[in-house]
Amino acid sequence: MSNTAETPTIIQPDISANRVTNLRKRLFTWFAEQRLHCIVFIAYVTVTVTVSCFHEPWFDEAQAWLIARDCSWKELLTVRTHYEGHPPLWWMLLAIPAKLGMPYEIGLKSLNLMCAALMIWLLEFKTKLPELLKVILPFSYFLCYQYGVTSRPYALMIAAMLLIAINWNNRNTKPWPVILSMMLLCATSSYGLAIAGMLALNWTIQFLCGERSLIKNKQRFAGLVLLLVFAIILLLNVLPAPGTYHGDFDIHGTATTSPAWVSVFNTWLVMPSETLFTSTLSDGNMQFIALTPSKLFMPCVMSCLMWCFLIQICLRRKTASLLLTTYLGISVAFTAHLSMHHAGIILGFFIAILAIDCDIEKINSNDWPQWIRNLNNRVMTLLGPKKTERYLRFFKILGLIFMLVSVYWTASASICDIRYDYSSSRAVASFIKTNHLEQYRWMAGWTRVSKNDTASNPKINKIIDKGGYCGGTDCIDYTSWYGSTLIDSAPYFDHTLLANAYKGRSYSSWEWCVDPYAGKKDIETWKSWGEPEFYDTLYQPFFFSDLGYDRNHYTKIKIAETKTPWKSTWSEGACEIYVRNDIYENVLHSPDPGIDWPDGATRR
Repeated sequence: MSNTAETPTIIQPDISANRVTNLRKRLFTWFAEQRLHCIVFIAYVTVTVTVSCFHEPWFDEAQAWLIARDCSWKELLTVRTHYEGHPPLWWMLLAIPAKLGMPYEIGLKSLNLMCAALMIWLLEFKTKLPELLKVILPFSYFLCYQYGVTSRPYALMIAAMLLIAINWNNRNTKPWPVILSMMLLCATSSYGLAIAGMLALNWTIQFLCGERSLIKNKQRFAGLVLLLVFAIILLLNVLPAPGTYHGDFDIHGTATTSPAWVSVFNTWLVMPSETLFTSTLSDGNMQFIALTPSKLFMPCVMSCLMWCFLIQICLRRKTASLLLTTYLGISVAFTAHLSMHHAGIILGFFIAILAIDCDIEKINSNDWPQWIRNLNNRVMTLLGPKKTERYLRFFKILGLIFMLVSVYWTASASICDIRYDYSSSRAVASFIKTNHLEQYRWMAGWTRVSKNDTASNPKINKIIDKGGYCGGTDCIDYTSWYGSTLIDSAPYFDHTLLANAYKGRSYSSWEWCVDPYAGKKDIETWKSWGEPEFYDTLYQPFFFSDLGYDRNHYTKIKIAETKTPWKSTWSEGACEIYVRNDIYENVLHSPDPGIDWPDGATRR
């Protein structure tokens, strides 16, 4: 009999299996808690991806891609910023797919989709906004269509504002998340510089009033100094170069820019309502839009109601100064340039302020002003609880309908974008490639700014009176200022097709006013080339006669018709070009993709 005792077998628990099980449980628990938010997020991504597939990129999108693709890193970082007026972050991000040779629409839209998805992910999963807002806001017109489908840096800008809001209430104990988020906001846009600057100023004043020391919190002090240096560098980097056109006069000379106070008025009492509730204005430069009192009435009423709501919420949480002073900075920044598509920036700022407030205390019945609560009690006494509840339900439904107006705009614009061409970019590129027209010479007309005797713009007159080349009477010919048709379609090719492109650039340089006498030499040079095969211009006699072209040698053809949506409306347009008759007859109406020139000449 053996004296050796059997060693008991110790069963080791399967740690990896337990980890997987625990992870699965946590995921199921998280999904159960966030089910609604996940559905909203997936629906948002689905909508934006679907509409983006049909969307034809327009000038702003093409311009950014061309700068990212064709500029050297030095020019992109230090030169273009002075003409575009914004920091280079968006071009730097676009340069990754553009310089790697990724197809235009795939690279552009993929980047914007990631930024838009980040924006909505932060809104859904990281803020404490009311559930109703989390369901509706992602599908509002600016967050979904304007910034989710059209590719510009505004989705990233709003994401940066949300990052600031999420970390704002911990800014003194953990300053770096807020500092880095502010730096990101500065880098997205010049408007971001203004917003981040005012937020940082509010922050500094608040802790100085409480602590009476600037350097008590060394990490916070270091972060704010770094933010200040970063902002100053960016500000110097975007200061306009001499002679840069920045939308301060109407090229037709018939519209006068509005005074600065009008822009401030519109920013405070028109734009808030235009973000969600009213559609009084179409997309355009607000400096040239004059509103009648009848058109101002409804936006002003709705804007005032929005301000009452926001201020009441902020007063209870002691953030009213943050809201109002920062918005003052925004309104001042908008005096330099304001288009209606910038209204989404205002919406993003309001959402960020609400996110800060809801992080302090969720919106509840105590946020109603005392006089409204007293009125509710009186009504309940007079009508009884049941009737009062019916009226309250009616007003809730009415409020929901107002909130859904912006969702309707998104649906309307998306359907329009799917059914019709948003821009002519894709159609023009397809027309050129299908007919193998890259080998021929393409020209574009220039801009002649003239005095107008009936409604002359004083700024135009002063510019013309200073002197410049004029092929007509009382004008200046800006030969570097041409139509955007071939700029819109240029990203589909590896080089610009324009023979008379300014300095051979594929993008618009905004250097139109640098040399007002350059037109004389340019027009003489173009004239020496002879008649081009394709001419992209609006018809004015001088566009042909000044270059020695015979209009009868050309056939005008329509390449595309466009419908560009804005909220629930749209603007119609058409892309038409002039084709030289021999090309029209022998190339466009012949299976032969080329043409034998009888004189054996080489065409540019």
